[in-house]
Amino acid sequence: KYAAYLTQLANTFGTNSAIYQQALADPANDNFRNYRDATYDASQTGILGRYKNVNSPQGNSPVAGSGEEFVNAFTLYPDQEEFNRDNTLNELEEYFQYKVELRNNQLNIGQNFITDERTITPSGGVAEKWYLFRIPVADYQLKVGNIPDFKSIRFIRMYLNGFEDSVILRFAKLELIRNTWRRFNYELDTTGQYLPIPVNTPTTFNQLAVNVEENSGRLPVPYKTPPGVVRQQQLSNNNVNLLLNEQSLSIQVCNLKQNESRGVFKTLNYDLRQYGKIEMYVHAEGINSSSDVKDNELYTVIRLGADLINNYYEVKIPLKVTPWGASDAANIWPAQNEMQLAITKLTDLKVRRNNSSSVGTYFREVDGDGKEYAILGNPNLGEIRVMFLGVENRRQADACTEVWFNELRLSDIDEEGGWAALGRVDFKLADLGTLYVSGSTRSIGFGTLEQRVNERSRENFNQFDVATNLELGKLLPKKASMSIP
Repeated sequence: KYAAYLTQLANTFGTNSAIYQQALADPANDNFRNYRDATYDASQTGILGRYKNVNSPQGNSPVAGSGEEFVNAFTLYPDQEEFNRDNTLNELEEYFQYKVELRNNQLNIGQNFITDERTITPSGGVAEKWYLFRIPVADYQLKVGNIPDFKSIRFIRMYLNGFEDSVILRFAKLELIRNTWRRFNYELDTTGQYLPIPVNTPTTFNQLAVNVEENSGRLPVPYKTPPGVVRQQQLSNNNVNLLLNEQSLSIQVCNLKQNESRGVFKTLNYDLRQYGKIEMYVHAEGINSSSDVKDNELYTVIRLGADLINNYYEVKIPLKVTPWGASDAANIWPAQNEMQLAITKLTDLKVRRNNSSSVGTYFREVDGDGKEYAILGNPNLGEIRVMFLGVENRRQADACTEVWFNELRLSDIDEEGGWAALGRVDFKLADLGTLYVSGSTRSIGFGTLEQRVNERSRENFNQFDVATNLELGKLLPKKASMSIP
């Protein structure tokens, strides 16, 4: 099979050459060698050379000898080129394909799926640059075969092409991540209609997460925890002070047309009636340059209700943009962007809407600080089923921005207790019968000792019961001799 290849090497380099002897010993170049092999120690091979043949399948599960110091096997299964071990030759090609350009001029933040980069200089070494790629699973470049969806993905295959010389890539971590916030693929309509975003829209949208441990050295704006937020300490076995990672939801939008919005949504089941406020930190920055987006040109959009089209409350906050190079947490998370929404403001808005217009009308009010509040339909704060977070381009023809959302929370919970009473009175009406009267009442905030605050009664409840057991025949003359129970 490899005779022609070996003959060509012999004629070119000679049979005594090192390259010919190496090819003769392993014509397929697939022999496994453990990175701790003694031959590497003898030749003082570096770390990259030691791992050159670690993925080769031929002989990758040798039996350990009695005098060997290390386990040389790469796998405990007998060596075979059978990845899924179903003893079947699968020739069916069905997969989703993603393409990442590795040209130097395309390794820039905001392009080519790159969300962050970090330069590290090891002790006594040269500077190394690491890139963080986040590839949306739904944004595949090519679909091969009849694969229907992502419900049965069994393998991931990676390969390189287009290189003129050898190249070495190092992967610090390759993982699949998920997000409970999903992309909202409809326009933020105010007429109660579902209008899908056009497929050929020039607007690009990406959602990701930024955090302290991975993005503290991020450019052009490093990630910092919001003012007042303290990272929680986690338990450790050796009494080391380990802090939990703190992160934010991030959305990147580019070529966002004027008066258009993009965002994400999350389904939930909340009762907000026992809380006083909804709070959240928001950060905004330009992508192309520090002055690309100016203050109050972008708005944060928050919708919550039974749905996002027909029954919802809406809040819009003008955003103060963080300049590039800012490192102070107060500048990264401006107080102007912080949402501190009183729940009563939404209920009062609903009352004013009901007194002035119909339920199907999009009713909006604007405060003196530029914040906007609106309502459509008949949302119920006791049954919040969905929430939307997004950004709206209010003034630019095209906008490119990245917005962070952090610490979305409910505060000022109503902890005031309630009371309850239960009574019953039985009236004996001589030989006519008995009258039973019972009643119970329960006020807002009442609950048993084992109930949590959010499980207590949220309404005033009154109940009365009347029952009788009468012998109505006693009301008739005795000579009637009738019994009417």
